[in-house]
Amino acid sequence: MVLPIGVLFLILYWISTFNYLLFHSLAEFFSALVAVGVFIVAWNSQRFLTTGYLVFLGVAHLYVALIDLIHTLAYQGMGVFSTPGANLATQLWLSARYLQSISILLSFIFLRRQVLRWAVAGVFGVVLALILASIFFWDIFPIAYVDGAGLTPFKIYSEYLISLFFLIALGLLWINRSEFDYGVLRLMSLSLVFSAASELAFTEYIGVTDFANMAGHLLKILAFYFLYRAIVVTGFLKPYRLLFRNLKAREKELRRAHDELERRVEERTEQLNQTNLSLQREIAEHQRTEAELREYRERLEELVHERTQKLEAEIAERRRLEAEARIYSRRLERSNRHLQDFASIASHDLQEPLRKVRAFGERLMDKAAGRLTPEERDYLERMVSASERMQNMINDLLSYSRVTTRGEPFTLVDLNQVVADVLQDLEVRIEQSRGRVETKPLPQIDADPLQMRQLLQNLIGNGLKFHRKDTPPVVSVEAAGPMQDPDLGEIVEIRVVDNGIGFDESKQEELFQPFFRLVSRSEFEGNGMGLAICGKIVERHSGRIWGENRNGTGAAFIVQLPVRQPRPAESAAD
Repeated sequence: MVLPIGVLFLILYWISTFNYLLFHSLAEFFSALVAVGVFIVAWNSQRFLTTGYLVFLGVAHLYVALIDLIHTLAYQGMGVFSTPGANLATQLWLSARYLQSISILLSFIFLRRQVLRWAVAGVFGVVLALILASIFFWDIFPIAYVDGAGLTPFKIYSEYLISLFFLIALGLLWINRSEFDYGVLRLMSLSLVFSAASELAFTEYIGVTDFANMAGHLLKILAFYFLYRAIVVTGFLKPYRLLFRNLKAREKELRRAHDELERRVEERTEQLNQTNLSLQREIAEHQRTEAELREYRERLEELVHERTQKLEAEIAERRRLEAEARIYSRRLERSNRHLQDFASIASHDLQEPLRKVRAFGERLMDKAAGRLTPEERDYLERMVSASERMQNMINDLLSYSRVTTRGEPFTLVDLNQVVADVLQDLEVRIEQSRGRVETKPLPQIDADPLQMRQLLQNLIGNGLKFHRKDTPPVVSVEAAGPMQDPDLGEIVEIRVVDNGIGFDESKQEELFQPFFRLVSRSEFEGNGMGLAICGKIVERHSGRIWGENRNGTGAAFIVQLPVRQPRPAESAAD
């Protein structure tokens, strides 16, 4: 992770040395895009949340993004506004940072209370209007930069104050750390630390293209990158860490209470049995008169009645807890459906700004084609290409999340027909790579037909793609079994073997993680989601999957799947 970021920063630094406006625009557009993503996740997740913290934070970042975009257009040299000099852009910068830091501080007020998202949006709209009016119409915002002299004392002291706000927010974050998942807590902390460091860097420059100015923008990119990892990526890949953490904790507490109740019922039942046996032995061992026997009988009935009442009360409590568990289960099912709707809505909303970035980039290339140097055109083409890759990543994330939420019922599937369909889809790739796929007879199993097709297409497609130079790929697909497994019962084993580049055995545990890549994107295309989706499909089918490196002669991927999956009728009978 550190190496790619370092390379990216070197590229951005190189860009800043000959076209600082392009560097500044890329840095600010990235920050604005992340802020819009945070808003989209927060706005669409309010119905899943028990607090207003994330909604307040997301709405605030939408308005921060708007001011940052106006700041980008007002930057010295852009020529959008008629106001000369760098003071206007510097005033807009301070406005955005004041709004961001103060909003983060205020967001902790809503850690344990709800908010009305439209009311929050309205309040921030009024604040934004007042800020812009103070700069553009009333001209009462203090001067922040004087051409030829540099930063004013107001600008420098403001940066120190904003840094202090970020550090106070960091302290509040750790004081309330029990309200956050540890992974989200760590990423949010890094974002606040780099935000404070960025503001300190902006106290040192004199000219708007100085090294300190450039360093401040690089630190801001890091701060917004960790904010993106904490909220946008976590909201998609691990929503229970961000959206349903309280519900999950309540479910665990309920399960522990249920187990404890069962243990207590068993103990009380055993006590009753022991008491009954003790009384029976007393009656058998002693010859008592009828009055004594009657006394013993009444004592026994009284004790049985007392124990029965306690047992009935505990059984009633157990039924109540089971009913509560069913209610929480239904709520969890509804939450899963809402999560699926949320993923679709958020993916659409995330792709919309990407489409705009791509469309405006292509429009800029067309309209300014004659005025752009080859290097500048290359940078725009890279920006458009990066937008396309991010769109593909979002689509892959959706495919990954839908493995369990939109799976088809299990039916009897002929894997020979599945492979035949896959080879027909891969016909062009096989022809272009001059490769071949060898298959042997495969069994029939209970499975989701579409997911079996996706599983085999990813594994065979990887074998064709990751081949050595000047060596046509050869992929073989074969099966073994049925055989007995102590955990899975009757299983079959499917092996997909290739003669490609293989992989590092030390990376075995990371092979099926989302976005994990063994080779760079410049060598082979892709987002690193193919094997992650394969792992998710096999997990849904209660199977196993792993990879084996074949000592420099290729790789093998082994999949073990149950021959028979439980039918709905069987589950009901159980």
